[in-house]
Amino acid sequence: MIRYSITSIYKYLKLHYEEDFHIGLYVYTLSFVLVCLFLNYEFRIYKSIQANHIAAVSDLSRILKFMVFYSVSWFGIALPALALKRKWEVLRSSEFWVKAIVIIVLLSLGSGWLGYRAWFQEMTRAESYWSMRCLSQFKRFLISIIPILAIYFMYDKTTVGSLYGIRKKGFDWRIYLPLLLLMVPLIAWASFQPSFIKAYPRFRPWIMPEVFGLSKAMMTTIFEFCYGLDFIVVEWVFRGLIVLTFVKFLGPTSVLPMVVTYAFIHFGKPSAEAIGSIFGGYILGLIAYYSKNIWGGVVVHLGVGWLMEIAAFLQRWLNYG
Repeated sequence: MIRYSITSIYKYLKLHYEEDFHIGLYVYTLSFVLVCLFLNYEFRIYKSIQANHIAAVSDLSRILKFMVFYSVSWFGIALPALALKRKWEVLRSSEFWVKAIVIIVLLSLGSGWLGYRAWFQEMTRAESYWSMRCLSQFKRFLISIIPILAIYFMYDKTTVGSLYGIRKKGFDWRIYLPLLLLMVPLIAWASFQPSFIKAYPRFRPWIMPEVFGLSKAMMTTIFEFCYGLDFIVVEWVFRGLIVLTFVKFLGPTSVLPMVVTYAFIHFGKPSAEAIGSIFGGYILGLIAYYSKNIWGGVVVHLGVGWLMEIAAFLQRWLNYG
C-alpha cells in the first residue's frame, strides 16, 4: 500500500512537472513564501492583525487588514504566473476578479470576524466560552457555503463537472492512508514540543465546568465535530474552489497560489506547522487537480487534525493523570 501511495504521488508530481514546471516561477514562489514566512514570525504579522484580545480593534478594521494580507498571498503568485504565461487577457475577465475577490473576502471573514462573540453576552462565562469556541470552528462553514454555491452556479456548473471536488469518482483511499500513517511518528514527536503543548488541544475541558447540562465528554465531542467540519470546509475552499475554479485561467499553475495562500492561513500557528502546510498543500493540491476530488485531502486533513488533538490529550493524561 505504501508503495502504491508513493507511486501514485510520484505520477502526479511527474505529470505536473511535465505540464507546468517553470524554473523561474517555482524559484520565485518558494522564495516568496519563505520570505513571507520569516517576516511573519519575526514581526508577528498574523497575530498583530488578528488582535483577538484587543477590544478597541473593530471587526471591519481586522477584516480589511486580512484582505490585504491574503491579497498579497494570492496576487503575489497569480499575477506573476499570468505574466510568465503571457495570459494578459485574463486580467480583462470580470469572472477572474470576482472569484479572486470573493475568495479573499471569505478567507478574511474566516480569520477576522469575531462579532459573533456578542451573541453570547447573556450567558455565563463558561457557557459563553464553550459556545464561542465551537462557533469559531463552525463559522467558516456558515460564511462560505452560500458564496461558494453562488460562484458554482454562476460560472462553473457546466465546466467543473462536480461541486468543486465533492464527488465519489477519483477518490482512492490507498493513496492517502499511508500518508496519514507516516504522520503518526511526526505528531508523536511534535507533541513533546512546548509550542505544540501550548497550541493543542484546541479545546481544554479541564479548565472549565460543565455547561448546558452536557458532560465534559459530550462538550469535547461537539467541539471536535465543529473542529473537523472546519477542516472539510478548508479542503473544499483550497483544494476544491481555489484550484478547480482557476484552472480555466491558470491551468495546472492554479495549484501554486493556492499553496502560498494556504500557508498564510497557518501563519497564526507554530512555524513548523506553517512550513509543513507548504508541502502538504502542494501534494494535496496536485492530487485534487488531477483527480478532481477533495475527499482524500479531507481524510488526511481530518486525520492529522484529530491525531494532533489525541496526542495533546494523551500528553495531558501522561503529565497530570
